[in-house]
Amino acid sequence: SYRSGGTLQGYYVAFSRDQEDKIYVQHRIKQLAVEVWNLLKKVTTRIYVSGSSKRMPQDVRDAFVWVVQTEGNKSPADAEEFVKVLERTGRYSTETWS
Repeated sequence: SYRSGGTLQGYYVAFSRDQEDKIYVQHRIKQLAVEVWNLLKKVTTRIYVSGSSKRMPQDVRDAFVWVVQTEGNKSPADAEEFVKVLERTGRYSTETWS
């Protein structure tokens, strides 16, 4: 499998429709901030965000910027640039629909 072979380090899900207690992706990212930051520092890490094109993509992206700022001890501008680099280099991808 990808996990036992080391290709997949983690796979996290968040369900906002299938249960009464809504769990959103951006909240899960913040809950796992230390682990997320450690993964973001690795050049092999890839992020794929898919789902509704309404608020979700920006909310998730904002959560990643927050992780970089808080766990990476970066200024807001530097955290934003860090995520922009991930996007420009293909390490952060989104697929959304309405």
